[in-house]
Amino acid sequence: MQLRAVEEEIAVVEAREAAAAAAPGWWVQWHRRRPGRPRAGVLHRAGCWFPGKPDLTAAELEVLLAERGARIERCPACSSNSTSPTAGVG
Repeated sequence: MQLRAVEEEIAVVEAREAAAAAAPGWWVQWHRRRPGRPRAGVLHRAGCWFPGKPDLTAAELEVLLAERGARIERCPACSSNSTSPTAGVG
């Protein structure tokens, strides 16, 4: 019975983590640039007090960082509490 209870709890936690990964939790505040200049921006996570609305899921964020990682810096206000896929950014 204990094994079954543990397996059920593991399934609940995995489902919760999958739902959290599918929900938007990050956004990039893009800097204004002259045409032809590469885009650069600041990465924020949900709950940051900077204006913006999360519109990137974890999977979308990983793709974006693979493409433009060096030009995206972490927000100083919300990066310290981050355990997101952005741990190596900035």
